Amino acid sequence: MQQITGDEATYYYRVNNKTEGVIELHVDDFLVMGSNIFFETVVKSLKGRFKFGKIEKNEFRFCGIDIKVTPEGSYVSQNEYVNAIKEIEVDSYDDLERPLTKEEFKAYRGVTGKLIWLNEITRPDISFDSLSLSFHNKDAKVKDIVAANKVIRKAKAIDSYIKFGRVGNFNDLKILTHADASHLTVEEKSKGVAGKIIFMSNKDETIVSPVHWKSKTIAQACTSAKAAETRAAYMACDDSIGLARALMELYTGKKGEKQVETTIKIDSQSLLDTLFSTKQIEEKILRPTVLAMKQMLTRNNIGRFDWVESSDNLADIFTKKGSKGSENLINILQTGQNP
Repeated sequence: MQQITGDEATYYYRVNNKTEGVIELHVDDFLVMGSNIFFETVVKSLKGRFKFGKIEKNEFRFCGIDIKVTPEGSYVSQNEYVNAIKEIEVDSYDDLERPLTKEEFKAYRGVTGKLIWLNEITRPDISFDSLSLSFHNKDAKVKDIVAANKVIRKAKAIDSYIKFGRVGNFNDLKILTHADASHLTVEEKSKGVAGKIIFMSNKDETIVSPVHWKSKTIAQACTSAKAAETRAAYMACDDSIGLARALMELYTGKKGEKQVETTIKIDSQSLLDTLFSTKQIEEKILRPTVLAMKQMLTRNNIGRFDWVESSDNLADIFTKKGSKGSENLINILQTGQNP
């Protein structure tokens, strides 16, 4: 099998110029998918060489995630996982500023880790909440437990699953990415947050399947909202191009510059104007970042940048508290339909 470029845990198998199978590794667990040819050759050989504790097909649990394969699509669920997360008990809520005891602190860190795992797999709508909780893993107080318990109730309020359906023919496939940022929202109002969600999509962007999402602190202190939006867009471009190349390699077996068509959607009109202007951006430290994105366009690494209303930016929920887009995003992830 061939190791995919840039990912040491993903391998693919090709016969007669066609990809017949893929294996994903996680420590000593295998996630295997492919044709009869693949199972009769590679998988059969693996079974002859290694001792497997358990082999499950079409409906199983992998690393705590329930997976079910049906003719309509593959479903990934964490309903049992989220129902097992318990709220943290505190003797008294009279003093919300009281530092946590050793046991309370241990429980808080445990819950934070569980919520982060949940948001990374099936619940992007709690990504910003989980990120905010993680900032207090060293100095949490009673008020942070109150916030954590609120996120747990939010997580349990709806089903935690995602549908991965057929998008269409490979020649019509594109990468569709929404990127957003907020300025001075975390770490005592000193840093911003970058958010992104990346889909596989058909040409007209009506059928989608999620690939990756993330809510992340911007490492550099941004001096303006535009600086935050610029850095967030660049990070989204970098991830999108990497995924677009990986998809092309999986399908064709060819490593290199060729990739799946990619579109980036942002809600910063000033950044969009800068990307299509010959005038230099005022903040000199951002000029190399802007130049890199311009080169992505001219080299067709990024097919286009589109402006969207903030209300239509699916990455908005990753960058701020109280965003109203979570219901829409969850509906898209659970149906595969992008209205």
